Amino acid sequence: MCVSVCVFVRRQPPNVHLFPTGPGFVAVSEAVVAGVSCSCLLVATQAASAASALFRLNHQSRPVQYKEVEGLIETITSRFCELPLPSSAHRQRISGSLKRLDPSSQLSKSERFLFQALVCFQAACRLAEECASEPVLRENTFTAPYKHSNDQDSLESLCQCLLCCCDSVWIPTVIKMCERAPNARPLQSFYSILSSQFILLPSLMPAFAYKLASSGFYRLAVEHKGLFCAGNRNPDLNASCCGFLQKLSVCLLSQSDPASGSYHHDVEEVENLLLCSLPSLCCHLSDWPSLLSEYKGPRATQYCLVIVLCLALQHGDRLLPDQTVFSSVVWLLHSVQEQGSCALPPSVLRSALYLLAVTQDKNPSLDGVILITPQNNRNQDTFCNLQK
Repeated sequence: MCVSVCVFVRRQPPNVHLFPTGPGFVAVSEAVVAGVSCSCLLVATQAASAASALFRLNHQSRPVQYKEVEGLIETITSRFCELPLPSSAHRQRISGSLKRLDPSSQLSKSERFLFQALVCFQAACRLAEECASEPVLRENTFTAPYKHSNDQDSLESLCQCLLCCCDSVWIPTVIKMCERAPNARPLQSFYSILSSQFILLPSLMPAFAYKLASSGFYRLAVEHKGLFCAGNRNPDLNASCCGFLQKLSVCLLSQSDPASGSYHHDVEEVENLLLCSLPSLCCHLSDWPSLLSEYKGPRATQYCLVIVLCLALQHGDRLLPDQTVFSSVVWLLHSVQEQGSCALPPSVLRSALYLLAVTQDKNPSLDGVILITPQNNRNQDTFCNLQK
């Protein structure tokens, strides 16, 4: 029965309004939950695919059955602890013999389930975003009168469930999988899911952003961009990584001291800078020093590197060795100074000075380097303001 229901749901066109009322949606959700819970991973994978289709906005009943969506997500998440992910040694044997995983093996089946589960989770996040943008769906105006405002069947409860599952289960599982077998398709969904959290629960994002940054997610996203997106490959993954890095950076920067007076301007300036420059930044970290010192393209790319290096370092993630950062930033500032007419944006100058201050202990002193001269009045004024 559950298999037939799953096949039926998956085959429905996205624009069809399947469930005018709640009971029909609830019944189908229960069948999909049964499929996801099946011990056969092939059936569970098909059910997760059906859940992705079920999460389309047009397929929702009125009122939206948030509790059923939440139950599906929790059921899919609970399967992760059962998945046999490959060990590093096993992966090395596979790659060394130039063989692919046997499609009929449990490892292959578990990876297919995990990928489909990521697609499903992404669909749930998209549904939550769409419902949040429509007041009628967000408030569930037509919910039965016996339901109270603090009932679990609410959009807020669903968003909290998504964040909790993402933080406690999905992130560790995907990271473990990527350490052993990185793949562009699941990573695209993964970074999209992370980005959605910043939209769904903005009040909880400062702590979440701090946790991500201090856990090495700048390095992770940058390395994935370099590994999979160079040469205009995997544009969807590149867009997901860029969106995540931009939201993470803006959230972290938004926690700066508003009393500094530069708070709002810096956030907007950095957001625009990352929006323009991150998509083209698809190289390995080992290439960053040459981009800072020898790059002949737009300055915005170099400024983007400085911002990312600074935010990562502020949260304990040293993307490059201190000596490399110091010498590269000194060269960049000297190069900008020589051009004369090209003034550093204030947020970039602050980031550059922070990097110099933190990394100078292991480098030659600044005594012989003049970074600010009267020829660049704008930068000089900014530097003076920083000293006050």
